[in-house]
Amino acid sequence: MKEELEKTFELLGTFRKITKIVKKSSDYNQCNYSEIFLFINLWEKEQEQDKYYSCKELAQKMNMSPQSFSRFISSLENKQMVKKIHKDSSRKVYIKLEDNAKEILKEKYQEIIYFLEEVVNKMGIDDVNILIEKINKFYLIVEEDVKKCYN
Repeated sequence: MKEELEKTFELLGTFRKITKIVKKSSDYNQCNYSEIFLFINLWEKEQEQDKYYSCKELAQKMNMSPQSFSRFISSLENKQMVKKIHKDSSRKVYIKLEDNAKEILKEKYQEIIYFLEEVVNKMGIDDVNILIEKINKFYLIVEEDVKKCYN
C-alpha cells in the first residue's frame, strides 16, 4: 500500500512539473497556453465547412466547466480576441476568432507545431500512444474514485 501511495504522489508531481514547464515556456506575450490552444481549435474549425464551435462544444473540448469557460471567453472578448455569435435563430452561442487572435496565431502556430512534433519524435509515436492510453486510464480511475468519495 505504501508503494502505491508513493507512486501516486510521484505521478501527480510529474504532472505538476510538466504543467509548470509548459506555463513557463509559454512566452506568448499577450496569450497563455489555454488561449493559444483555444485559438488553434477555432482556427482549424473555421477552415472546415461547419465553421464555428458552440460554447458547449469548446468547453467540453477544453475540459472546462461551463462557468469557467464563460469567464474565459468573456476575458478574451474584452481583449478583442474572440466574438460570440448567434447562427440562425437558435439560442446556441458560437465563438468566432477575431483578427487580433489570428495575427498572434500566425506568429506562433509554426513554433507550437514544431515543438509538439519534436516532443512526439523524441519520444516515438508508439510510446506517445501508450502514454495517452495510460493517462486516459488513470484519469478515468481517478474520476470514478472521486465520484465515489465525494458524491
